[in-house]
Amino acid sequence: MAELLVLSRERAAKWESLLLLGSPEAIAAARTWHRVAWTMEWVARGTITDPEAWDRALEEFTIAREQFYQAARADLGISGNDPLIGAHGTDQH
Repeated sequence: MAELLVLSRERAAKWESLLLLGSPEAIAAARTWHRVAWTMEWVARGTITDPEAWDRALEEFTIAREQFYQAARADLGISGNDPLIGAHGTDQH
């Protein structure tokens, strides 16, 4: 549990940096990715019991992650798509 607390604090600090430095598009994409990650956790914990919820959440997660990466790369001035991200956000390595 102590490690979870440390990781939670690190995440909060990184989130604050994103809110301070990210574009509105990157912040919106990060919020969507964050929301979907929570949904996945709720499914994993059994809070959400819909049998199809995990597959939906996983698909939404990969799309949200890819959209966040694209927005973050745009913020950093990196053009083009991430060459390691393929169809539906699956890693190609």
